[in-house]
Amino acid sequence: MTKRILYPLLLLVCGYSLNGCIAVRQRKSWQYRQLSSKTEPTAPFIEINLEKPVIWLPLPLVLWEISTAKNYLLDIDFHTKNIEYQRLDSIGYRIQNADKQLLASGILPIVNGELSERSYSPGRHRAQCTTRPLIVLGHQHQALTGSFVIYATDVNNRKALIPVEDVALHYFKARIGSFF
Repeated sequence: MTKRILYPLLLLVCGYSLNGCIAVRQRKSWQYRQLSSKTEPTAPFIEINLEKPVIWLPLPLVLWEISTAKNYLLDIDFHTKNIEYQRLDSIGYRIQNADKQLLASGILPIVNGELSERSYSPGRHRAQCTTRPLIVLGHQHQALTGSFVIYATDVNNRKALIPVEDVALHYFKARIGSFF
């Protein structure tokens, strides 16, 4: 048998032998993660992913992601301990390559940016939101540098800025599959 036939058959046999096992193809993305520090316990946790939008294609034992656009979007995960913000309104971005060449910049509105209290963690508020896929990067396969400004509305209905300046966006290449 050739390798083209052997590997999918081996994957199927392993999938059937392990009860409830699903293989998931992970897409490429650039990621920045700011953790809450011990010195500043009220500082928010921010994760920003630069990725392409996808739809899930369910196949037997395999859940495969299919890209739906050639442009990129920003996926934002924002956690905070205090009730300082009502919602995240938009995000300004500036993305550069390793040679400090500007690849993309602009301001995008945030979709579903309302902060809500997490039921499993009282006292923590979270917004998990995205932008529309309007960022054009071309074919990049390297680490990028980004500067972001999240425009938010605080609990008193005033505008607030959350700057994230000159951070490294680490490149994660897609893997064939992973089991969980």
